Amino acid sequence: MNSICSSIVVTIASLGILECVQALAKISLKGDPVTADILQWEAPKSIKTAFPYYHSGYDYDDRPVLVSEIGKWRTRPVVEKGGEDYENLIKYNDQFVERVMSGFFLKNKTSTSSEAVDKSIVFIMDYDGFQPSEYQSVANVKYQFGLNVKLGAVYENMAYGFILNANPFAHHSISISKSYLARLLEKSEILGTNSRRWIPKLLRKIPQNQLHPAYGSTSTCVFTITGLYTMDTILVVNPVKNNFNFDDNKKKPGDLGRTVSILFGSISIALLFVGMKEVVTLSNIFLNSLGSEIESLE
Repeated sequence: MNSICSSIVVTIASLGILECVQALAKISLKGDPVTADILQWEAPKSIKTAFPYYHSGYDYDDRPVLVSEIGKWRTRPVVEKGGEDYENLIKYNDQFVERVMSGFFLKNKTSTSSEAVDKSIVFIMDYDGFQPSEYQSVANVKYQFGLNVKLGAVYENMAYGFILNANPFAHHSISISKSYLARLLEKSEILGTNSRRWIPKLLRKIPQNQLHPAYGSTSTCVFTITGLYTMDTILVVNPVKNNFNFDDNKKKPGDLGRTVSILFGSISIALLFVGMKEVVTLSNIFLNSLGSEIESLE
């Protein structure tokens, strides 16, 4: 409960400085001209390991499929410490935006056609492993808001996307930034933690061999990911069979009880700090998530 209270208090306090963060983020993104340096810069291994994203393949319309394992991103220690790692993280974020905007991941980057090049992408954000403690730091909340402002350009270039493993806390983190995630939410389908429900949705738009086995591939051979950080990098992942144990993905009754407790506890805490309008918004977020939790018990 203390964790939930801290998250809400820090979030509310941070909202007051959001406009400044927005302005600073825009300056950071536009501060230097786009050069080959930022596009070809190789991030340190520690950054790539801690904050994974990769180019998975292409959908049926040859759009690049980019996957961000955002739930594994633990930015708080790096942001609070500052220094070189923090500077590299910012550059890493800027590089991703520039790569999307420049068509870095396109299949036919050297097309000589006079027609306008379609630079749209497919963006999968996986919140598996997301920790609410990331929002218990004012500095990290500022960083998250600034990152969302920068990613606005990426969201504009999205054809469509999927937000996977969105638990109640992930829903809350998305909601508090919804004014800057409008395009993302408009183009994305937010899905819960039950892979039985979202794997078929992915496979209707993306070939199986263009996805990691965790997202529905049935390949038993070595899965290679090209275009990870640099286009000539190949990351080899151990062979994985798509033998999903769906029973493991089901929520237990105790999980539902905890979700209900979190809902009413959060409403009570929020009443101490914000108005009724904000409480209603928060309640709706958790009630929508609760519906997903109930469905996963079926």
